[in-house]
Amino acid sequence: MITDPKHSVAEIFNGFSQEKVLVAHHEAGHVLGALFMGVKVLSCQLKINEELKWGGVTKYDFGLLTPGVAIIADILDGLVQYKPSEEETLLNAAKMRYCVAVAGPMAELKYLKLPLLQLDTLPSFLSGSDKLWCEAMIDFHENIGFDGILLAIKSDKLIDRLINQSGSWMALEKLACKILTADNHLVTREDILQIVKPDHLVLEIQ
Repeated sequence: MITDPKHSVAEIFNGFSQEKVLVAHHEAGHVLGALFMGVKVLSCQLKINEELKWGGVTKYDFGLLTPGVAIIADILDGLVQYKPSEEETLLNAAKMRYCVAVAGPMAELKYLKLPLLQLDTLPSFLSGSDKLWCEAMIDFHENIGFDGILLAIKSDKLIDRLINQSGSWMALEKLACKILTADNHLVTREDILQIVKPDHLVLEIQ
């Protein structure tokens, strides 16, 4: 296992199993997507799950949109009624949560050199919570009379554009390396902010 920072990204990745490298990219994608959407990322860690496979846990602070995410869940569960006065906050919360969820599997696609169209074939997307979050945000849009598919299309393109920028991708790969080589595969907020800089989160003019 290579942990020396003098080694190239590729050399570091070659020192770990393909499974761990994919999970590290997945979690790094979540981190990049969250920061891009203005979400505070508290930590990121790889762990062995109940099925004895590698998984990841990224912890967020959604800030002012935290209540919005909770209200969306309650609306979908039929626990509260949708209030038009909350529309802007809830739509912003839904877009944010969708983008954070989809950024993980989209980083995997980029690493595997697969097109965006294959997102729905990715095992981690099909079996994990990311797909459930994305579907919930689509359902919420449809529930209140908006186009959920349009949300998905626009958000997918937005995150795909971010991840495919050279500077953003380089930061994501450095973060994946840090996740793999850190003690207990735990990366703190301070670690993340040392790698992902503000200019990595700005979309280039097309």
